[in-house]
Amino acid sequence: MTDYLIYRMMHLLTILITTTTLCLATNTIITLPGGRIQGGTNKDAHFWLNIPYAKPPVNELRWRPPSYPASMWNGTRDARKQGYACLGPKILHALTDGGGREDCLTLNIYAPLVSPPMENALAPVVVFIPGGGFLAGDSSGDGMYDCSKLASRTNTIYVVLQYRLGAFGFLAAPEINPENDDVIARLGLLDQRAGLQFVRDNVHLFQGDKDQVTLWGQSAGGGSVLLHLALEASWDFFHRVVSESPYFAPTGAASLTSESRWTRAKIQANALVSAVGCGGSDTNTTQLGECMRSIPPHTINDALKVNQEMLFLFEAPDANFYPLWSTNQNQRLRPNTPVLMGNNMNESTLLSTMLHPEMLLPTSEKELKDAVIHLWGENRSGMILNHYNEQIDGANNVAFFSAVSDACINCPLRRWRQRLLLEGGAANTSNVYQYVFDAMSMSKLGVQHAAELPLVFNHEYMLLTKEVKELSLQMVEMWNLFDKTGDPNGGVLSNVSWPKSSASNKVMLFRGNRSHVIADPFVRCFVWEE
Repeated sequence: MTDYLIYRMMHLLTILITTTTLCLATNTIITLPGGRIQGGTNKDAHFWLNIPYAKPPVNELRWRPPSYPASMWNGTRDARKQGYACLGPKILHALTDGGGREDCLTLNIYAPLVSPPMENALAPVVVFIPGGGFLAGDSSGDGMYDCSKLASRTNTIYVVLQYRLGAFGFLAAPEINPENDDVIARLGLLDQRAGLQFVRDNVHLFQGDKDQVTLWGQSAGGGSVLLHLALEASWDFFHRVVSESPYFAPTGAASLTSESRWTRAKIQANALVSAVGCGGSDTNTTQLGECMRSIPPHTINDALKVNQEMLFLFEAPDANFYPLWSTNQNQRLRPNTPVLMGNNMNESTLLSTMLHPEMLLPTSEKELKDAVIHLWGENRSGMILNHYNEQIDGANNVAFFSAVSDACINCPLRRWRQRLLLEGGAANTSNVYQYVFDAMSMSKLGVQHAAELPLVFNHEYMLLTKEVKELSLQMVEMWNLFDKTGDPNGGVLSNVSWPKSSASNKVMLFRGNRSHVIADPFVRCFVWEE
């Protein structure tokens, strides 16, 4: 055989392989086990929206663990439009209006237009879990969670899933579902796990690698991804974790034991049961479950009198929905798991213009004291006020915001970091990278909760200065390197080495158009030790 014929055969083979690969990448009709879906294409990516990953949790499936997989459907399902959010309570004077549906266990997938190289035919996968205080949030985020640009820039498959919220996902009422005990108070986490199982079973159909999955979340999603580290049944579905500003529980409950939280949450659940006309001293568990499952979902939602005095800060009677266990848990963490985690400089100021100003903007020493007692009680107020006050923080309202931020997000994150270091250190596997985000400051509010999202999602239309756009590219590159390798170092846009977390408490500070390493600036976490 002549060299020319060999060349021609190799050339034709290359064309065949390339054509096959591109067909796989550009065909937006995908056949799933449940049926076919028709996706769409924009200038950056292919996308498939509103894909069901479990059966609708309605009627007899309400307040039960998710039923995986989803029901089958006939024909081709249109996956080009965003679906309904999960039903959640009205909060913050209806800034979140309590809309949505119970039939909401769906996810969105974004894939790059160009296929991965042939030597690595499957692309890495990132699964994003949205935040919203376990009360709000969906897979769209009003466009914030559109991963088209990320998929294009990083050649990665992105999945965004939504899960049950509020009383539908985190109700401490085991009597409704006695066969599953206290799991009813963390059904939202089980929904997330079912979504991860869908990814493991099906992402190859979108040219994603099920053996290279990063679990990424922000706020309640950031808390969720850390909790999955401690849930062994979730371990097979992911390999790395990114947690931004993790939220676990309302501020006043942050330092309570699991038993105390459970007791308070059961009181709240009983109040809801009574409010919708179920329960009573002569009602058995079967009757209670039947009654609660017969109530229209919006009737349940409307019975939750959640107003502005809640969410991260306040312990309103109907507002405390978050993952709960009836007893303290001491599960070991997933071994050998790289973790990238961090917080923003001024987490709690996001709520300052939304909630009760007399409680959130204390201008005098007395108002500060009253606010602290309201949240943490008389017994703890002295210790807190000794370390958060006008003399230390410069103003009473700044002291209050700092205390709330530390109690709710900053210090729980650092407790998780310490636990990761202790467990990983024993096996010399503590690949933990920590950051503090200090860009996108908003006037007196500073760098508030969720300020980093436009940067890490690379939404250029929201980035108004050249330096912020440059910082966004740096962060996207570092996040993507971590997603692919477990190490954010080695990129071309930053010449700063990001050290692993250790006893020295070094963190990466993102500020301006550059990043640099500093000592951890949050040093008052001893006040909030459990």
